[in-house]
Amino acid sequence: MATRGRPRLRTAHTQKRHPLWWIYKAMRNRCERVTCKCYPSYGGRGITVCDRWKGPNGFYNFVDDVGPRPTPQHTLDRYPDNDGPYHPSNVRWATPKEQGANTRKNLIKGTSVRALAQTHGINPRTAYDRYHAGVPINQKRKHGMQPLTDYTIDGITSSLYTHAQRIGLVTPFCAYDRVRRGWSPEAAVKTPKKK
Repeated sequence: MATRGRPRLRTAHTQKRHPLWWIYKAMRNRCERVTCKCYPSYGGRGITVCDRWKGPNGFYNFVDDVGPRPTPQHTLDRYPDNDGPYHPSNVRWATPKEQGANTRKNLIKGTSVRALAQTHGINPRTAYDRYHAGVPINQKRKHGMQPLTDYTIDGITSSLYTHAQRIGLVTPFCAYDRVRRGWSPEAAVKTPKKK
């Protein structure tokens, strides 16, 4: 029984009713439970939970530090250091868009691929494809590849897209993919797809 002036004991039962309990529990599991399916991407990479958020008052310290969840769509995000620990100075509530920009596969030296695409004035999807192909994002085309309007096939100079539509043996996407893999433009649009 609590006496006057002394705070009530916080129990696990009351913690489980708190709206942030399951977010807290999932964070701890990702970082600490080897049997958790997400462990290799978190605890297995060395991502930890700070000592302040562990122990008997760890959950309430967590709640005090991160504050209320702004909307049900917001998730806990390690920011600004995506490879850093869950710590009061390295977490925020993030929207799905913010969270998606702050992933290992989307960061180049701490800047998102989307932000770099905007800097260079190119489509984010193009930047993402170039990044994952190992091509510098600001490189306009692969070395030696002719601009799209310079393909001359059967005496007609046009884009690969137009040639593929005109000849009708392959889709423009297939033709572009073949040229990207080293095919000559003529072979790319004149060789039928294998069935």
